[in-house]
Amino acid sequence: MKKKNENIVAKEKVFFLGKLIFDRKQMNTFFRDQNGVLHDLLKISFSSKEFNSEDGDLILPKPEIIDGNGAIEESGDMLLYSYINGNPDDIVIISSIYNIKLSHVDKQLRMGTDDIDAIRKRIGVRNNKKRYLVINDDGAGNYYFYLKGKDKNGNVAVKITGDGEGNGNFKFELNGKCLLKQVDDKGELISKIFMDNTKDAEKTIFEDKHQNVITMSKDGVTITDQNKNLVELNKKGMIVKGECIDVKGRDSTGTLTLKKILTDLVQAILAMTQPTNTGATVGPPVNMADFLKVKQDAEKLLKENS
Repeated sequence: MKKKNENIVAKEKVFFLGKLIFDRKQMNTFFRDQNGVLHDLLKISFSSKEFNSEDGDLILPKPEIIDGNGAIEESGDMLLYSYINGNPDDIVIISSIYNIKLSHVDKQLRMGTDDIDAIRKRIGVRNNKKRYLVINDDGAGNYYFYLKGKDKNGNVAVKITGDGEGNGNFKFELNGKCLLKQVDDKGELISKIFMDNTKDAEKTIFEDKHQNVITMSKDGVTITDQNKNLVELNKKGMIVKGECIDVKGRDSTGTLTLKKILTDLVQAILAMTQPTNTGATVGPPVNMADFLKVKQDAEKLLKENS
């Protein structure tokens, strides 16, 4: 048997539904209550886990956007609200509400309630005409961050400032592999940095899209070998690959290069003379063609790349 006060509570209206409204014609935001009445936000409070003059989160529910003709441009959150001390001019918005099976068009927010692994996930989605953001904790020890910019947007910036010497430092540390790739709109590689910590095979690779294409035939099959510009550091040393390599020094004239040193050396050898007992000089070396080949190879590989 129910007690009398339980029946009273069940019949009283304590919570209501409303929405934030952004009106493009008035260029202002209002709260629309269950009766369709618009309220100035000075009358509205928001429930929050923490908010004071110094700490808090600037996260407002998504408003319904009304265009200049009064039509709905974008839908907004359905909000659960009530009144503080029963005062109709003191509205408190408690939270957004949704149905986990019916409310979401985004597949990231659809939950399979018969799948315990899906229930363990913690996913945050932010989507509007400017960007699409997903922060995904899959509940199995993996964390994903995805940002898609729209309308020429989509930037991530980190700025750290300290209050003096020794402050404002940034440290990023991991004990696994690290891959940083830059791609075009189609996902094709532009450049990448890969750090591999495989035991006894540690290496760092710098690679870009510029490539030489060599086509070979084997048993009637054409194989295309794409050799991109590449710099690899491993325990044996350094590997540098590219159509041409330009190594410059920091001399005062700015003209000292490895190519110049090698070609000048070969030129000096070809012009070399030696005195003899008879006063004559030795002519060009018998293997002059070998020296010329060294010069030609140096000029081919060590091109000026400025």
